[in-house]
Amino acid sequence: MFEKNKRPDFCIFFRMFLDEIKKSLKIENMEFASPVVTVFGKVGAAIEGHKGLLYFSDEEIRFKVKSRILSVSGKNLSLVETSKRDAVISGIVEKVDYV
Repeated sequence: MFEKNKRPDFCIFFRMFLDEIKKSLKIENMEFASPVVTVFGKVGAAIEGHKGLLYFSDEEIRFKVKSRILSVSGKNLSLVETSKRDAVISGIVEKVDYV
């Protein structure tokens, strides 16, 4: 698995990918109407557009998104990176759902 306090390569790749899209489309602040969830196989996920972290354990992470709650469940989940509206999760992602 990933070493603690080290960003996995897919996180770096994902940030670079988003930066290139923003630059190509000349978008200063990429805001989405709905949250965007990108799952990287079973090794992690990226959440864009959340309104805050509600719950965190190694088996489930919940985010506030608009008037709903987005749940990411799996095994050995950890928050690799988080900001006011974006988060990167590592671990075995088994399910992403609204609860």
